[in-house]
Amino acid sequence: MRSACQASTPQVKPLTTGRFCVAILIAQQRLIGALVVKNLSFKKGAGIPPNAKAWGLLPEDKMKLNELKPAPGSKRSRKRVGRGNASGWGKTCGRGHKGQKSRSGGSIPAWFEGGQMPLVRRLPKRGPRRTGHKRFEYDIINVETLNLFDDAAVVSPQSLREAGLIKRKNALIKILGDGELEKQLKVQAHRFSKSAIEKIESKGGTAEVLGLHANPDNAA
Repeated sequence: MRSACQASTPQVKPLTTGRFCVAILIAQQRLIGALVVKNLSFKKGAGIPPNAKAWGLLPEDKMKLNELKPAPGSKRSRKRVGRGNASGWGKTCGRGHKGQKSRSGGSIPAWFEGGQMPLVRRLPKRGPRRTGHKRFEYDIINVETLNLFDDAAVVSPQSLREAGLIKRKNALIKILGDGELEKQLKVQAHRFSKSAIEKIESKGGTAEVLGLHANPDNAA
């Protein structure tokens, strides 16, 4: 009959050969995994396991100046051409034989299409235009021609067109000072020369400058 002490003592199962081998393999795998994480993960940029920090496998967080270096692939050595055929970039230096592109300074602009009309010139122009570079053409009238009008008359673009001195309906008029003016007139034009203003005012008349887009004919 078993005693009470023998009955309360738990029985330990004997460690068989198979279980012992399994335990040894698990221990080896854990050890190899730890060594791989320490030797490879932080040196070659491999993935870090999620529990590496808990296992104490992460390196120190302090940054050292002697360990600073550019990221892999961010720095490349300069391509040296014309240093022998063994490098693969000798002789023609990768430019091929002859032609415009092989010459020094023989670059071709990106918009060049071989001589045909480029796309930027084939498309129509849209939108507003700058008037700062626009050329204005004036019909020239000299002061001696104004003697055809009566004294104290108002000379406007409309009266000049009715007299047959200008042909275009909305023409810009410029008065020049050639000849002599004999009458007192009120002249309306878009531009005056300095000598024309002096001759008109010397006879008691006035020279009124019209805007480029203001024409008395349009208001009538």
